Amino acid sequence: MPAAPQPRRRRVTHPFAPFFLLTFLAAAARAQTPVANLAKPPADAEHLIISSTGGKHGDSWIWRTPDGTWMGRESMNLRGQVFETDSATKFGADSLPASITVRGFTPNGDAGEKFLRPVDQPIVKFVNVKKPPDKIDMERLALAVAIKQKSDANA
Repeated sequence: MPAAPQPRRRRVTHPFAPFFLLTFLAAAARAQTPVANLAKPPADAEHLIISSTGGKHGDSWIWRTPDGTWMGRESMNLRGQVFETDSATKFGADSLPASITVRGFTPNGDAGEKFLRPVDQPIVKFVNVKKPPDKIDMERLALAVAIKQKSDANA
């Protein structure tokens, strides 16, 4: 008895498949800063522990470099959602932030952002080039300004 004929397999491709593949590869190749390349806190950095009633979730460090830049490094794991970021805040002669750079990644992807303020512009013109600031951004900015004012008063 002859074997039953096998059904012919048809290769089905979506007309936009190459576009989707290239888009995916481009997004994956975007410049996310790997953990090994993030800032390493020095031994004298202020160390904060991120915790809740459920236990420790991560660490946060704050320190100042010899050139006056305030650095921050956070490593956090919340129920499997990993956040690895660092930040650098430079102040202008007017004691206001002149630039803030954030690198690393969050569960949503690349955390890289850069805030720039031209020296001759008031703080009202301070612009985030990726998104409008949210409440946490504003709280961090207020904390950075308060730390800067306190360190200036003690100098």
